[in-house]
Amino acid sequence: MKVLANITVVLGKKEYAPDSEIDISNEEEANSLLSRGFVRKIGKTENKQTSTPPPTNNSQKTDKNNAKNKKETENSGPKVPKSGG
Repeated sequence: MKVLANITVVLGKKEYAPDSEIDISNEEEANSLLSRGFVRKIGKTENKQTSTPPPTNNSQKTDKNNAKNKKETENSGPKVPKSGG
């Protein structure tokens, strides 16, 4: 079965980076990786360039970024020149 890695996948002694195409001959192993979300099937029309990974739940990260951006926005007023002395 041909699949694309969602994360770094180690099969045997070989590592496959995310979005790498992997040909897994053991159907049981392929289905196990699919069910855990580590890989995704390559469809007839899907290839490396057009495939998109499944959405991940990163709401905590997004909330932290939003707080950081809000703080930066609040402090982004006009700059006051320093007085020379």
